Amino acid sequence: MAVTADVLNVRAAPEAAAAVVGKFKTGAETDAEKVVQNGFRKLGENRWAATEFLKPLDGRDCG
Repeated sequence: MAVTADVLNVRAAPEAAAAVVGKFKTGAETDAEKVVQNGFRKLGENRWAATEFLKPLDGRDCG
């Protein structure tokens, strides 16, 4: 996935009030799972980011 936000917070749970555990800047790329909850896509264990700021990369199967 490619990050489209200026700064995208990575949260510990799929909710806006969850603790921030990391950040990505515009254009950053990250692996992601196909799991989506409450508008957040799972990036890994205890790592979630808002789907509206993630764009699938060409040729990748992120669902």
